Amino acid sequence: MANHKDNKFLLGNELFEVKRGEFHTSELKLAERWDVNRKTVRKFLELLENDQMIALHKTQKGTTIKVNKYNAYQGNFSEGVDNPMDNDGDNGMDNPMDNDGDNGMDSPMDNGGDTNKNEKNNKNDKESKNEKNEENKKHIEQQVAHVWNRYPLKKGKATAIKKIPKLIEQYSYEQLIRCIERYELGLQKETWRKPQNGSTFFNSGYVDYLDGNYQEVEIVVEQHSGYEFQPKSPEMIAFLEGE
Repeated sequence: MANHKDNKFLLGNELFEVKRGEFHTSELKLAERWDVNRKTVRKFLELLENDQMIALHKTQKGTTIKVNKYNAYQGNFSEGVDNPMDNDGDNGMDNPMDNDGDNGMDSPMDNGGDTNKNEKNNKNDKESKNEKNEENKKHIEQQVAHVWNRYPLKKGKATAIKKIPKLIEQYSYEQLIRCIERYELGLQKETWRKPQNGSTFFNSGYVDYLDGNYQEVEIVVEQHSGYEFQPKSPEMIAFLEGE
């Protein structure tokens, strides 16, 4: 950033002279370069000035910064002679102790660039996590809607919709669908039964149809007074016998 030789430039209608080891800039430009606010830039420059590393000359048209001991930083390379340690062709403009080409003017938020990068990484991680949470939320909402649409009797929706997400989390979406399928199969085999309201089934009715609890309905045929009795399940037999 610092000039390697005396230079003049036009700023507005005024001709500025910047000597070797100086450069003209502004707090705004440095804030944009370092990705910090102007207050942080101002404090950082004041800190360097108090430590006698730089000298500041502020005007309404910006700030001229003089790098103290600039020649010492550049070694014994004279004006117009290439510095063999200089990779950008500016004849010793770079501070040999400086790794990012800004003559020791590292960002006050940048310890080798790590702090600023960490802040950006943390921000990106947070945004990525929010996106994943949003996608997961939409996925669960779709599963809840599918489970509800799959159930045969659409009554008690408000209560069921609140319960279904918890059941999906506890038992999984796939097992909940299997519960409905098993319940429907039982209704087909036992035509005398009427389906429960959705709110009732998802509150407690599903329990008997979970993978660990379900027993397939067995059809029992009995003869009574010369005619064939209506097929019954073990549940129906227990009901008729008063158990």
